[in-house]
Amino acid sequence: MPPARKQKSHLQNASARRLSNTKIPDPFDSSDDEYTMDVDDQELPFNEKLLLTNIGDLAEMCKSKCDAKYLSTLLYISFRFLDVKWEEIDRFLKNIGFMTAQTSHKWTTVFIEGDYEEFSNDLCGGNHTDSFYDTFPEIEADARSFVVQACSQKSADFKAVDLAQFIDTKYYELAGIKKQNGDDLIRSERSCRPDLRRWEAKFEANSQHPYFERHERDDVVKHRHEFINYFLTHKGFYYTITDGETPMWNFPTQNPPRILMCKTHTTKAYSLHDFGKTIGTRCPIEQVEFVDENGATKVIDCYFKEGAYKDQSKGLVELAKELSVQLTAKAKLDEICIILSEHRAFQNASESHFIF
Repeated sequence: MPPARKQKSHLQNASARRLSNTKIPDPFDSSDDEYTMDVDDQELPFNEKLLLTNIGDLAEMCKSKCDAKYLSTLLYISFRFLDVKWEEIDRFLKNIGFMTAQTSHKWTTVFIEGDYEEFSNDLCGGNHTDSFYDTFPEIEADARSFVVQACSQKSADFKAVDLAQFIDTKYYELAGIKKQNGDDLIRSERSCRPDLRRWEAKFEANSQHPYFERHERDDVVKHRHEFINYFLTHKGFYYTITDGETPMWNFPTQNPPRILMCKTHTTKAYSLHDFGKTIGTRCPIEQVEFVDENGATKVIDCYFKEGAYKDQSKGLVELAKELSVQLTAKAKLDEICIILSEHRAFQNASESHFIF
């Protein structure tokens, strides 16, 4: 048998040195732990040039987890194994922000010849620097707000470079230094695209403009508009708070005052429909408190304190009697709720039920 080639011998030696002391468990060794994922039948446009932008975004994400030298070398040696032309490899690596083919070839040679110490002497496979946003969390908060606002505009002219320029401006404002002519952006456009994806922005096919998906039903949007319009129309009835660093209460200018949500001591919201009709039926609260037409505060117990029905709920029929509200003998529960909703004692509860 002829002697092994020198190159193959170096590769075997390098592998032996890397694995001489430890055996790293392979998560794919066991067939019981297969990683599976559901994919649809839609065919991806792998032949479109725009896909290169997506590859670049993924490359930036990978570089945040692993040294670009390792990634570039892995791609380069894989492409050469598949007989891809050197010029095409070089162009591809440059387009996605990795090392050039020339530099990748140098590190491939070092790796194959077995000089593992030199190959792994600077960054051992990880990102050892703090994330930009870990260092400047306030810039991240401002940047996310800027993106949401920009993507909400009707004109679709927002791009990742706009975010990069915004971050650049914020950085120099925060650092208190002046940017010199010719200085690069503090965070490149290529780095900002993964930021947009991480903040759940999407990129339409054949477009560089990000956007945010909205998952709201039409009825939800309609209900929100109705609520806001109702509140603005009746805001004189409500307690509100002023803007600014020292907010103050604005008192209602209309009578009777209303509240947005009526709650018990357990903070549970209730309405008249939470009450039962007769004695011993459901009752969500201990007392009903209200202000009468003379401005006096009144309190009505919802449970009997003494007598044959002690500790049992009174029900709406008995409460109506104590409130001097006349009911017909055959009034149904829904009818009673409608009648009592006009009384001051239940206006807060009924208003709460109506709004929400």
